[in-house]
Amino acid sequence: ENLNKGGLPLEASVQECPVELRGYVFGAAAGGAGEDAPATSPPRTPITWHRYTDFQRLSLKLIAEQILLASPEFCELPSVPLYLPGELSIDTLRFARPVTLHTSA
Repeated sequence: ENLNKGGLPLEASVQECPVELRGYVFGAAAGGAGEDAPATSPPRTPITWHRYTDFQRLSLKLIAEQILLASPEFCELPSVPLYLPGELSIDTLRFARPVTLHTSA
């Protein structure tokens, strides 16, 4: 939320959202859930948009995952792992040789 760059406080975003859509967009805790909105849905964690390209890609992945999780094909899943071409996977980050870590108290 960088007001100097056109950001908007979360509460202002909630107030700008039509009342009948707030339950879908922000979760039931935002109030004003429409009759078909998931009344017991937890509040959604806002997805922050950053100025840096790598962080923007992460934001886009999180947005895409939330859209997929709202679809009938994926709605029963806890998450949808997504991958962008050229992206490093945590599974591929390894030491070339075994490493021993020594510690002392």
